[in-house]
Amino acid sequence: MTAARTLQSVLEWGTRRLAARGVEEARLDAELLLAQALGTDRAALFRRAEEDVPREQRRAFALLLRRRRARVPLAYLVGRREFYGLDFAVGEGVLVPRPETEELVSWALEVLRGRPGRPLVLDAGTGSGNIAVALARNDARARVVAVDRSATALAYARQNVFRHGVAGRVHLCCLDVSALAHALPHARFDLLVSNPPYVEPPEGGFRDELSHEPRLALCGRGMAFPEVYARLGAAAAALLLPGGRLLVEVGAGQARRVRAVLAAAGGCAPFEERCDLAGIPRVVSCVFSGATRPRPENPA
Repeated sequence: MTAARTLQSVLEWGTRRLAARGVEEARLDAELLLAQALGTDRAALFRRAEEDVPREQRRAFALLLRRRRARVPLAYLVGRREFYGLDFAVGEGVLVPRPETEELVSWALEVLRGRPGRPLVLDAGTGSGNIAVALARNDARARVVAVDRSATALAYARQNVFRHGVAGRVHLCCLDVSALAHALPHARFDLLVSNPPYVEPPEGGFRDELSHEPRLALCGRGMAFPEVYARLGAAAAALLLPGGRLLVEVGAGQARRVRAVLAAAGGCAPFEERCDLAGIPRVVSCVFSGATRPRPENPA
C-alpha cells in the first residue's frame, strides 16, 4: 500500500493502479471504490480531498482495487447497479443489469399502456428483478410474476422488490423457463418479457468481467443458442392472452434467427425489432394468438 495518506493522493494512486491493468474509466472506478471503502459517496471525496485516510480504510481500498484489477465487476464490489433510474442490489451469482436492457423495459411500458385494466406480466429469468421492478415502478397498474431458476438471483430480486416498494405487485417464483406452462396452468398474461441467456461462449471460455458473472445467466446450461427462445415461444403460446406480446432481448446478429424460432413456436405478425444505442437490433417482439381459457381474477 502506498505511503500516501490524503484522500486525493490515495485516489490518484488507485487510479494509476487500475489504469496500469488496462481498466477502462480507471478514475471513475477508483472514485467509486474509495467511496465504498470510506462508507460515503463520490461527492464527499471532493469535499474531503485533503483529509487523511485512516489505515483501515486504505487497506479496504487496496483490497477492492486488487479485485477490480482482477476484473471482478465494479457492481459486485460496490454492491449495486443503476438501471432505468433505479438503484439495484447486485452481487456475485446474479447477472449485472446492462443499459441495453432498458430498451426492453421502455418498449414493454409502451405495450402495457395499450392494455386495459390491470395488466399481468411474466418476467422469465428475472435475475436481480431489474425488469420486473422497473415495470412495476413505472406502471402503477402492472402486476408481475417474476421467475428464475437461481435461488441466489431470487434473493437479490427479493431485496430489490422490497427496496423499491413493489412487493404487493411483483410475485417471485423459483421456476425454469421450460416449466412455466406446467407450473402456471391457470395464469393468463398480457405480456411476457425476458432477457434470457443468449451469449454464445467463446472458445477457451469467458475472460475479464464476464468470467465472474454466472454462466447460467449468460449462456444457459447445456442448451444450444436457439433452444431458450423456443422454450420462451412455447411458454408464450400457452400463457399469453389473445393478442398478448412477447418481448425478448437478443445478442448482436441474433435477431433474424430468433424471429424464425418464435415464428415456429406460433408467434404471429407483426414481428418487430428495436435497436440499442449502438444501432444493434437488441429486442425482438411478436404477437401470439393466445390461450383460449380466460384469466382468473387473482392469478398472481
